[in-house]
Parts: sequence; C-alpha cells; structure tokens
Amino acid sequence: TPLFTGVDVSEIKELNDSNYNPNGCTALYDGINNCIESIKEQQGTKDKNAAVLIIVLTDGMENASKTINSSALGEKVKSLEESGKWTFTLMGPSDQVKNMASILNVKAGNISGFDVNSVKSRAGAGAAMRSSIGSYFSLRSQGIEQVDSFYKKEEKIDSEIDVKPAIDVKNTFFTGQFTIESKN
Repeated sequence: TPLFTGVDVSEIKELNDSNYNPNGCTALYDGINNCIESIKEQQGTKDKNAAVLIIVLTDGMENASKTINSSALGEKVKSLEESGKWTFTLMGPSDQVKNMASILNVKAGNISGFDVNSVKSRAGAGAAMRSSIGSYFSLRSQGIEQVDSFYKKEEKIDSEIDVKPAIDVKNTFFTGQFTIESKN
C-alpha cells in the first residue's frame, strides 16, 4: 500500500510506528513495478531532457509480490534502461545483492551491499547512497541522462565494503518525488 506517491520530498512526514509497520514480508518486485508505473504517469517524464533514477534499498529478499514476477520485472528494467533515460540502482544485503541485481538486470556498477547485522556497515551504506545521489545529480546537471557506475567500490575493510561515489560533489542539493510502500 503506497504511503506517499508523487509527493515532493519536503512534504513527506517522518515515518513512525503509526504510519509504517514493516512485518517481514517484502513485496520487492511489486514495489519496484509500482514505482515504475507511477513515474511513467508523472507529467514531464516523456520530456526530451527527462531522466529517471530508481534507487532500490532493501534489507531482504523478495517474498511477497503478487502482481509481477522476477522475469517480467527484469525485462521491464532492461527495456527502460535501453532507452538511455532510466537508471536503476540496488543496495541490499551483501550476500544477496549480486543475485538480486542479476535477476532484475541492474548493472554491476549500480549495486552495493552492506552487512545487515553491522551498524557500521549500515551507516556506511547510507553515507555512500547520499554521496552517490549527489554525484548523480551533478552528472545530470551536465546533461548526462544515465549512469552505469552509481556506486564505486573501493576495497573491502574488515569484511565491510567501503563505497565511494564515482565523483566527489560538495553542496549538492535536490528535491524529488518518491514512493514508500508498506505491506499491511
């Protein structure tokens, strides 16, 4: 059930126990597909200068989708990426993210993993994502519409992946729209 769709990020209220209740069911494919379809309906997405960034962040595997299967979603992602206007990224558990990316046709440079049991790794993943988003919008400001190296993996440190953005960006601000879903 979408909590927010097509809402400016400045209008999003903080998630809390009363409006968001994760319960171990991850309808990952349905969520990604719903996001794609919602974005396609947004005014301006067919503009010649428009580009779409889909960031998938999960702490587990798909286990509850009912409207689309992995094969159909993977083909949809591939087709949209072939347009040159869509970029898909995936961040998830280190031991699962490569397999998930393969199923969904997410490019290797656009995936990153973290250890779900490590506070340090989860914090690092958040920092890497923020920095990579800044890098993406910097590239967009230069006219680049699609990236295939959203995350740049540097090296493993104590079994945790140190991820750095493809380029360094300072003072990059953006607003956007996104969908958050919760299975109730």
